[in-house]
Amino acid sequence: MAYDYLVGIAGVSMSGLAKLLRARGHKVGGSDLAISGHRAENITPDITRLIVSSAIQPDSPGYVEVEAAEKLGIPVIKRSQAIGELLAGQESIAVAGTHGKTSTTTILGELLEKLGADPTVLVGGEVLSWGGTVRVGSGNVMVIEACEYDRQILDFEARHAIVTSLEPDHFDTYPTEAELIATFGQWLAKLSPDGYLVLSETAQRLSSVLGQYRGTIIGYGASSNRHSEGEPFGSHEESRDVGSPQTNEIHRRPAPLNDEIMNRSKLWVQYADVIQSAKGQKFSIVWQSGDKTEVETNLSGEHQAANLTAAMALLKALGYPLTEIVAASRQLQLAKRRMEEVGEYGGALIFDDYGHHPTEITVTLKALKERFPDKRLILVFQSHQISRTKELLPEFAQALSAADQIYLLPVYKVPGRDLDSPTPEALQQELAEQIKITTENVQTAERYEECIRLLKPALSPDDVLITMGATNVYKVAETLAGGGKQ
Repeated sequence: MAYDYLVGIAGVSMSGLAKLLRARGHKVGGSDLAISGHRAENITPDITRLIVSSAIQPDSPGYVEVEAAEKLGIPVIKRSQAIGELLAGQESIAVAGTHGKTSTTTILGELLEKLGADPTVLVGGEVLSWGGTVRVGSGNVMVIEACEYDRQILDFEARHAIVTSLEPDHFDTYPTEAELIATFGQWLAKLSPDGYLVLSETAQRLSSVLGQYRGTIIGYGASSNRHSEGEPFGSHEESRDVGSPQTNEIHRRPAPLNDEIMNRSKLWVQYADVIQSAKGQKFSIVWQSGDKTEVETNLSGEHQAANLTAAMALLKALGYPLTEIVAASRQLQLAKRRMEEVGEYGGALIFDDYGHHPTEITVTLKALKERFPDKRLILVFQSHQISRTKELLPEFAQALSAADQIYLLPVYKVPGRDLDSPTPEALQQELAEQIKITTENVQTAERYEECIRLLKPALSPDDVLITMGATNVYKVAETLAGGGKQ
């Protein structure tokens, strides 16, 4: 029996992998600072391989176990490599992209579960109904979230894939946009030639490397009439017919889409007529044939309409009955911290979200404003990573300014990744000054406790509060909501 030793086994991602490996018959052990710490003597000759996350660096406490394993000749592999090996022999689906990976992976897993496929799903956030970040199924379908950080994505040679978006984000891995695009091109070349690639219109940066993909592309995006009843797909003035290089079918090109993506797509689908409500949203999916499918779901925000459209398009292509897919879409559970409703304080509704990129902030705030148009939107934000915040400072300021009142916490400095950088407090102040170009409604706080003290007298039933960031900022929301309704 293989004996896998996981360094950092209590972490969100590693604990999910541990559960999956045990389900596959592996003996699993490991260490974590949260349990008993890391020691060289933990590494014994009976270990088959040592598995580490990308967070383990030479200056990490867990690196002593890496060095001990190397001395004993025990192979050391990354978490992403272990996951990649588990994809073999499966009807595998990898969900990639700068934004929407976790939500789309969860949506796919939930739909497949309801459709009777009993999938195995590995996702980057906790899903309450699955009891963590992994769902272990008995079927042959496996869905994974494919992160591009540290080029992990290159280890995921799946049969099918979804790319939800592509923007510069992990600047310590990809100092230039060209490097990011090139890595995605290498990954596309590794995907199965008999599979599907469901590709978002927002991933236009990939147009130069699409020639490296050998399978069938399904493009998806927003219709020009996505907010109201209007002309059918393809009928607006800017549309034109485009012959597919793969088939003799005719495509209607929805402006302003990228020609290269369009020409490589065998099929295009769009979401349209989005109507938001306090209980979710309704929208239409318009297929290339011109047929319309009406969708009603509890998920809020146009970005979730896009994610659901991608999942539905892939499942339809794989042969699942559309009527059953639509029925399964009515009630879906996302991973925690995805515009999650936490509770109330002083009559104000409290939400929490993992968004840590300007685009994610923009779509989430937009969704909340559409859902609660008559309420004041209060945002508590803690930016994650010095390098990301520096590179995207104007974009962050613009996105955050959409809130009616903003509270900023010091930027989170990532150990081992943020080197020779300004202090978190200095960058916090710089971001606040950028926001003040647009609005004066911004305050800074040094700690969560101070932020909570400022918020308590300010909240009323006319407010919606959301905490955002890839940090522990959710503790502000939980602490306020923990006080119950007042």
